[in-house]
Amino acid sequence: MGTEQPTTDKPCPHGSMAPHWDKMEDFGKNDQMSYYICDACGVHLSREEGERAMAVAGEAVRIDDSLRKTTEEMLEGEKRGDV
Repeated sequence: MGTEQPTTDKPCPHGSMAPHWDKMEDFGKNDQMSYYICDACGVHLSREEGERAMAVAGEAVRIDDSLRKTTEEMLEGEKRGDV
């Protein structure tokens, strides 16, 4: 029996990435960032590719504000038993 990982046809969305800098003195300076590493799949992306991937991932999770419930609406629903 092998320890094969399940395969999927879906590409990684690279939605969670860690920035990296080549020089310690540049740490924290966004314009000096060297690359990103995706937390999910481990791929290295250039700064430009990483920023693009994060923007796409951010759009994928954005919802229409009209769908959001206010705190008051949620509390009213709980009182009515709409949980």
